Amino acid sequence: MHRMAAGAALFLVVSGASAAGAVPPVFKLADDSSLIVRGTVENVASHAKDAFQVFTIRPNETLKGKTPDGAAIQLVEERVFGSERPYFAPRADVLLLASPLPEYSYYRASLPQGPSYLRWTSPKDSAAEVGELQDPAVLAAVRGYLAAGTDAAAVGTVLAKQLATTVPRLRGDALATIVARQDVAATLDVAALEPLRRALADERIPAAERSNMLIRLARAGAPGVGVIAEEVAAQHGPLEPAAIDALIVAGRAPNESALLAASRSESPALRAAAVRGLAQLSSRAAFERIAEIVRHDPSSEVRVAALSGLAVTRDPRAVEVLAGPMRGDDEAEIRAASDALARIATPEAVRVLGEALRTGTAMAAASAAFALKMTNTAEGEKILREQRDANPDPHIRRAIKLALGEHIEEHEDE
Repeated sequence: MHRMAAGAALFLVVSGASAAGAVPPVFKLADDSSLIVRGTVENVASHAKDAFQVFTIRPNETLKGKTPDGAAIQLVEERVFGSERPYFAPRADVLLLASPLPEYSYYRASLPQGPSYLRWTSPKDSAAEVGELQDPAVLAAVRGYLAAGTDAAAVGTVLAKQLATTVPRLRGDALATIVARQDVAATLDVAALEPLRRALADERIPAAERSNMLIRLARAGAPGVGVIAEEVAAQHGPLEPAAIDALIVAGRAPNESALLAASRSESPALRAAAVRGLAQLSSRAAFERIAEIVRHDPSSEVRVAALSGLAVTRDPRAVEVLAGPMRGDDEAEIRAASDALARIATPEAVRVLGEALRTGTAMAAASAAFALKMTNTAEGEKILREQRDANPDPHIRRAIKLALGEHIEEHEDE
């Protein structure tokens, strides 16, 4: 942090531009900030014809970094379009996460001279996004996160607790932080994930969000997820598909008979999850059920899941099943089948893709072109180069060139 003379005002600058991408989790903001304080807004003023809103803030608590004793903080919101909603109102109790401000000349020309300047750590956060962090629950969560320090297990305990909070932003931020930190995820045993149990049973939290928690924690490698997912799957409720997917990821998939039964459920989501589990098995019954789903299931989502699953069945009959959709006209199925054939990449799979490139629909041919390149085989490359010159359709020739990574001139083949 910049050195400041005693009694000098500390300036924090916050950009008012709307976020161009995902908003960073508040816990990452806490890690990246050089100063985190809770304070009271004493005054709001404008500078440079309202290009900047300046908030005079009196610190009440410093969570990270140092502030001059008794000095007010000047928080500056840059109003790029001149119409951004002010971050704070007078007398508001606020949480600030700040970092050094770059030495831009227009800041220096517009703001009071002398003190060191800081800005909101995520300068593209909008007023609404900054406002989300003013909930007292966020302050408590940040305080606990900072207190945990570098102890991964302690951090895991703090973040897991937020999975069951009533604040949606905190739930999402905690989950994102766990997923991003493998050291933290590895500490989350069944006891540490007790808040997850509460969250999964809380119907105030959307089912899609609860499902996402299960699957992402399983992918992150949290060791306690398997036991909890088994409990959820046994309840046969709306989270059962996600529980099965989480169990598959955790290497604890249900047995074959349970998966076969689930594959006949009235729920498309449950049938799709069951298919993903059956694809991990090497039995004849599992393969034949997947093939049956490809040919007859009424749901496109389930058929696509089955087609993707064929890529990992290791059954030589998979190529024959995948060849059917390549001769059809369903775009999602063609893409799933061509991707599966590319992953199988046997001579027979390459042959089927070559046939689709030569005689299939435009969609099948384009998908086959990229899939042949993905096989990384000499025969696939040979077919692509032959068809690049011989195929009568200029759009397919263009797709082949794109698949080969060749330069295409504007209006070429048109």
